[in-house]
Amino acid sequence: MPSGSSDGPIGVPELDTVADAVAAIDIPAIVAKIKYAELECTAAQGLGGPPKCAAGQAPGTKVQVLPFSTCEQEYLRSSNVAAVLEQQLKAPTLHSAFDLKDHGTAELPIGTRGIVFELETGALMVGVDDDGKIVSLSRGCGLSAEELYEHTHGDEVHHEPEHD
Repeated sequence: MPSGSSDGPIGVPELDTVADAVAAIDIPAIVAKIKYAELECTAAQGLGGPPKCAAGQAPGTKVQVLPFSTCEQEYLRSSNVAAVLEQQLKAPTLHSAFDLKDHGTAELPIGTRGIVFELETGALMVGVDDDGKIVSLSRGCGLSAEELYEHTHGDEVHHEPEHD
């Protein structure tokens, strides 16, 4: 639950901090807000599934990752999060913020709240937990910001999308 009102763009301090960092493309501030999931890696090849083990890691080794979906589920390790953010965050504009209708699972956390940004190409949803930590990123497989909002928002909307 929100810890109080805020003068930020959303009005919920935990979400405003994340939204401000993304809008400013402040990579260090974004990275500082990430809460990595600890999942067992696999040697299985192919798309989807658990995170892949790095060279020299035994299957079943616990690794810290950030779930990131495009059209397939991927997992970002701390060593490549900043580079991926720099690549993905092109002209982010806040679209909406809301409670998510699906929170994911322990294996694939999504968050309890979502913040959707319009990007130069497509959209990005940042999944945030109750503590204001980023727990997932989703590009929505080509969905627009409005479509991503429509597919994921729950009952509580903290920042409404603007409609023409």
